[in-house]
Amino acid sequence: MSLLGRYFSQKNGIIIVIFLAIIDLSFTAIRRNDRLAGQHLIAQLDGRLADQTVELVRRFKRYK
Repeated sequence: MSLLGRYFSQKNGIIIVIFLAIIDLSFTAIRRNDRLAGQHLIAQLDGRLADQTVELVRRFKRYK
């Protein structure tokens, strides 16, 4: 396996792929957690909001 111009054995290549998969899963979990926290925050907002806040909430809801 070649990565960034350096060659690795099959065993080391498998370890690198596993580490990359773990890193990807970690980033996915972080993004999901942030999205859920934002949805929870929007659900708690009630009453009259300033126009800037309403626009911010509207933009955030597009990413649900």
